[in-house]
Amino acid sequence: MRLAFAAVALLTAGAAAAATLDLPGVYGSPEGCKYLKDQTLWEEAVTVLTSTQYKDFVTECEYVQVLPASDGSRIVTMLCQQELDVQTVEIVRVVKTPNGDAYRLFNAEGGRLAELSACPT
Repeated sequence: MRLAFAAVALLTAGAAAAATLDLPGVYGSPEGCKYLKDQTLWEEAVTVLTSTQYKDFVTECEYVQVLPASDGSRIVTMLCQQELDVQTVEIVRVVKTPNGDAYRLFNAEGGRLAELSACPT
């Protein structure tokens, strides 16, 4: 009985820990980078990608799983909170651009969501 309880406790503790995306900095649209810097601008064009979250004008997502793909991209499962308290689970593919200065995000169906450049430090 104690072993079963310990296994459940370990699973629960593991589930509570958020996943992280290994990024060399923060990335965003020009408006998103400005928002990250001063936290005052909030426009429809705001999109940001950090090691712990994806955020746009209506959605804020935390990563719950990050998996590497054989092509070097990463598959990210996210728990997202949208306007009006709607929660969804989203899967995106994060791909580093050939020049390495930006990341492209694609939805589960392969549609391009965004290309986000490195924000100035």
